[in-house]
Amino acid sequence: FASARLHYLAIVEKFSASSFTPDAVYQIGRGYNLELAYNEAVKWFERAHAEFPYHPVAETALSQSASAY
Repeated sequence: FASARLHYLAIVEKFSASSFTPDAVYQIGRGYNLELAYNEAVKWFERAHAEFPYHPVAETALSQSASAY
């Protein structure tokens, strides 16, 4: 997950206007969640929901955030 996170972070940091950014933010959270790093996962899930509330990933991010708590 750490290797994939590097790629997702590159999208978030270098291509923030990309249509892939919401999914990248969510996948970073998902990677942390799968590593059992729930505190970090929540940050990214909440960011996905807050920054992209109308993107389809927002609903899933909110659900995953609640699960990580």
